[in-house]
Amino acid sequence: MGNTKDRGDETEARVINGEYRERTYYGEVDAFVVRYPASETLYRVEIDEANEQKMELRFDSEIDHPSINWAKEYELDRVLP
Repeated sequence: MGNTKDRGDETEARVINGEYRERTYYGEVDAFVVRYPASETLYRVEIDEANEQKMELRFDSEIDHPSINWAKEYELDRVLP
């Protein structure tokens, strides 16, 4: 049996047999749109690009690594309907 961390009636994360799992949205959404409040910039991350645990968009970094998700690459350049 696993422990769960709940937010309202929706399970956010679970630990099952010592392994941490977060809820995925595959089959439910096509993409996530995230707003950065400081600049009001919107970023769109396709569900196929989002990983199953946590994804961070970075504005800068001291290193350049292939696994870094650069915010500029996900920036929306159009207005949403």
